[in-house]
Amino acid sequence: GMAKPGDRVEFLGRSWVVRGTFDPAGLRTATTPGGLRFVPPDIAEMRRIVENQNPGDPETVQRVLDQTPTSSYPMIEADSLVILSDPVSPPVDDVSWLSIALGTDAAGAGALAEDLAIILQEPVTLIAGGRIDRVVYATRVEVGGLTTLLPPLLLGGLIILGTMLSSVTDREREIYTLAALGLSPTHVGILFFAEALVYSLLGSLSGYLVGQVFSRVGDALAARGWPQPPHVNASSTDAMLAILLVMVTVLISTIYPAIKASRSANPGAQRRWRLSEPVGDRHDVEFPFTVSRDDAIGLMAFLEEHLSAHRDRAAGSFAAGDVEIEHRDGRFILRTRIWLQPFDQGVSQRFELATETSDIEGVDRVLLRMERLSGPPAVWRRGNVVFVDDLRRQFLFFRTIDADAADHYYQRSVEMFGFKQG
Repeated sequence: GMAKPGDRVEFLGRSWVVRGTFDPAGLRTATTPGGLRFVPPDIAEMRRIVENQNPGDPETVQRVLDQTPTSSYPMIEADSLVILSDPVSPPVDDVSWLSIALGTDAAGAGALAEDLAIILQEPVTLIAGGRIDRVVYATRVEVGGLTTLLPPLLLGGLIILGTMLSSVTDREREIYTLAALGLSPTHVGILFFAEALVYSLLGSLSGYLVGQVFSRVGDALAARGWPQPPHVNASSTDAMLAILLVMVTVLISTIYPAIKASRSANPGAQRRWRLSEPVGDRHDVEFPFTVSRDDAIGLMAFLEEHLSAHRDRAAGSFAAGDVEIEHRDGRFILRTRIWLQPFDQGVSQRFELATETSDIEGVDRVLLRMERLSGPPAVWRRGNVVFVDDLRRQFLFFRTIDADAADHYYQRSVEMFGFKQG
C-alpha cells in the first residue's frame, strides 16, 4: 500500500522514515531565487533522443550533449523523485542528488542561514526583508592582552629612538660627506630608514631563533626531571605578528632620527634640489657640486666621453655636437651644442660648463650656462630638466669610480687638452 508519514520504508539498502509528501506539479514549476529548477534534467532520456537522431555516431552524440545546455534537457518526472534528508549519504549509481532552497519566515531566516553556512562550510545567500545578504563562515583572529605589551614596546621604542639619535650625532661628518657627494636630504633619510630596517630584521629574527633555542633547552631539561615548560608553537600566526610588531616599532622609532639626519644634510634648504627658472633664452645654473682642481682635469675627459656618446640621436634624452674644452687662468670651460628630446620639436641650445674658484682654496664650483637657439621655449625648459638631471647623475658616477679609472681620465685629459697640474 501507499506509505504514510511516520512509516518506515527500505530504500537504497537503508531504513528511512517518511516525513511527508509533495505536489509533483508544484515541484516541477518551482524555482530557486536564482531561477534554477528543483527538478533535475533527465540526462539518460536526452542521450536516447540524441542517439536516435545520430545512430552509430558516438562522437557526434557526445559533442551534441556537451554543447546543449542542461536547461534544454527534458526534466525527470517529478512524481518519480525522492527527497532525502541525509546530506552525507554516499552517491549511489543511477541516483541524482539534488540541493534545494529552504523557505522560512523572515525572523528565522537569518539563524537558518548562519546554521547552514556553518554546516556546509560554503557561502549561503539569504533573501529576507527586501535584502540579499551573503552569509560566510570564516575564522576570526583576535589579539588579546595588547595593553600589557604597550609598556615594553614603548620602552623598546624609546631605547631605539635614543640609539638612532645618538647615531645621527656621531655620524654628522659622514652625513656632510654624503651631501657633498650630491645625495639629497631625502636620500640621506632613506639611508637611515634602510639601516633601521636591517636592525629590525636582525633583531626580530634573532629573538625568534633564541626563543626556539630556549624551548629546546627547556624540553631537554624536562626530560631529565625538570618542570615541563609551556609548549611553544614556532609556526603560529602569533609568532609572525610578534616579529611584525617588533619591526614596526623599530621603523616608527626611526622616523624622527631620519628627519633629523636629512635636515643635517642640508639645513634650511629644500628637500630636493630644483632647477632654477631661465631668464628669457638664457639659463644660468650653479650646479650642486664642487670639484677639486685635480679632479676637474679628469672630469673634463669623463664628460667629453659621455657627451660624445650622445652624438647619435637614436638613443638618449639628448644629442650633442662636437665638444670643445678650454683651460684658461686655472678655469675649465666645456662648450658644445645640445639637441633636446623630443627631437621633432627642433629644440637646440648652446651649452657651456665652467669651473670657477670658490671660497675654499683648491676647490672649484661648477656653473652651467644654456642658451636657447631654436625650438619652443616651454619644450626647451622641460627638456633641460631631464638633461641637467642626467648631467647630475654623471657627476655622481664620476665620484664613485676607482683610482685606476680616475687616473685614466686624468692622463687622457692631459694628452687631449694639454692640461697641467697646478
